Amino acid sequence: MARRRSRSPNRIPTVGNPVPPRPPVTGPTPAVAVLPTGYVKPAGVRAGWARLAGRARRRRDRRRPPGRAACRVRPAAGKTTLGTRQRTAAGAGEHPSRLQEVRQVALDRRALARAALIAALYTVITVALAPISYGPVQIRLSEALTLLPYYWGTPAALGLWLGCTIANAYGGFGLLDIIGGCLITLAAGLLTARMPNLWLGALWPIVLNALGVAAILHYAAGFPYGPSVLYVGLGQTAAVLVVGMPLMRWLEARGILSR
Repeated sequence: MARRRSRSPNRIPTVGNPVPPRPPVTGPTPAVAVLPTGYVKPAGVRAGWARLAGRARRRRDRRRPPGRAACRVRPAAGKTTLGTRQRTAAGAGEHPSRLQEVRQVALDRRALARAALIAALYTVITVALAPISYGPVQIRLSEALTLLPYYWGTPAALGLWLGCTIANAYGGFGLLDIIGGCLITLAAGLLTARMPNLWLGALWPIVLNALGVAAILHYAAGFPYGPSVLYVGLGQTAAVLVVGMPLMRWLEARGILSR
């Protein structure tokens, strides 16, 4: 009885042209991931799904508004951190740019209120003390408010400009006094706001008013310029240094004023 020849596992029976044998598998088997259900999932497929999930998560994070965790990240050099109220609102989902807009509107309203208050006080004090507020010999006590731009900046200077315009319109020295006087007060307020300390800021209302108001009185009413400079300068010194400086220090000590 003829023995049956065993078929080699590396040969595939074909009809016609012979096929060369396949080389045997000698390396390690591919890595696989066995799931609890018994399904065998190749590791390469698992890594691909992980990459897709990571991309989707990054896209979702880019679309999401910055939350409380994003506010705690340490900022880069040259950037500022968010304040307590901004962090609270940002944690609730509000964008920081919106917070800056709201804060700017609040600051604008506060500055407008301060300017209106200063203008009203300047006008009322000047008109109420009209006998000593106009003329070559004057002590305009409302000039004590010219130190407020040192604390409140440009809005305070604009309030002084408006109050001086209304007060000079009541004085009766004409258009030159209305325009020139308010411009002198505005310039003094802007310069005071840029001074490093209050004493240097107090010099501008005294010097500019002594020179400028004396010139206005000379051309508008014919008063001699030299004596007018002396009298107006002395009146400004009394109003700014004797009345205004102690008043500002007292308000600063009470916490009402701060720079």
